[in-house]
Amino acid sequence: MKRKASSIHQKSRTALRIAKFKPPTPFYAASNNLKTLRKLAIVWGIKPLKVKAENYIEGVDETYETLIKLGELKTGEIAVLTYGILEEDEHTIKIVRAKL
Repeated sequence: MKRKASSIHQKSRTALRIAKFKPPTPFYAASNNLKTLRKLAIVWGIKPLKVKAENYIEGVDETYETLIKLGELKTGEIAVLTYGILEEDEHTIKIVRAKL
């Protein structure tokens, strides 16, 4: 079963922490911040993804839909979508099986 991972970022901390382990799974880092996307573009194993969403919940949903539209996520594959909120001590992980 194929897996994909994705995280939503304002500052890119989660993506940088994950990239440190050089995961064998494709890893997409989504953000609406162009500066963050440029920073992530040079990090090994991260594929930056531009989203329009202004908050994390919308960002997770938009990232999921974008991965499907781009053909990066296919029916039956598992996507791990994660986001952190800097102002709060909270980190959320959402695991979904792709349904087209």
